[in-house]
Amino acid sequence: MEAADDICYRIIDFEDGLKLGLVPHEQGLSLLRQILDDDPNRKSSLTFYDWREEIGYLRARIIGKLIEETSAIFIQHEPEMLQGTYDKPLINELSCKPVLDQIKDLSVKRFTRTARCWRLRLPVLKCLAVC
Repeated sequence: MEAADDICYRIIDFEDGLKLGLVPHEQGLSLLRQILDDDPNRKSSLTFYDWREEIGYLRARIIGKLIEETSAIFIQHEPEMLQGTYDKPLINELSCKPVLDQIKDLSVKRFTRTARCWRLRLPVLKCLAVC
């Protein structure tokens, strides 16, 4: 469960930041493509009408890839987990961990600490306080 949260929040929060213009979309697309590590000669039959469509497509592929990889890591370490001797976040063993760290660092720098981010969050926080 923790791995799923780490993966989804990291990717979806980053996607939100891209769509809000807090991260240049070219930079964001480049990082997302690095996670997939596709063959540069790979031909796609898809046509994207703007970068937002491509981000949604990449998000879906990335989350699928990371769930698959995390599941394999879980199965590999299941005996240790059952014995209580495995105590590391599964996300730390993903092949794309360095890129995920870049995304996390960029996200923190660009939108979790910016005034614009808090202006966007404040109405939501007020609404949650009322509910």
